[in-house]
Amino acid sequence: MSSPLFTIILPTSIDRGLLLPYSIGSVQKQSIQDFELFVIGDGVNDFTRGVIAELKAKDSRISFFDFPKHPRR
Repeated sequence: MSSPLFTIILPTSIDRGLLLPYSIGSVQKQSIQDFELFVIGDGVNDFTRGVIAELKAKDSRISFFDFPKHPRR
């Protein structure tokens, strides 16, 4: 398996779960399909984490990097 042509980095935070299907869907509809998508979670909540898991299960090009916030932040 060869490396993807390019990598897309999509940062997200807290409660953006409802928007992610649109932003990730836009990436998936591009004419060049040889990419990997890194979703960077900056303190996402459980709902957003679940949405990302569903999208990731449907597309192997998606990777999720979860960076939880400290409870005081």
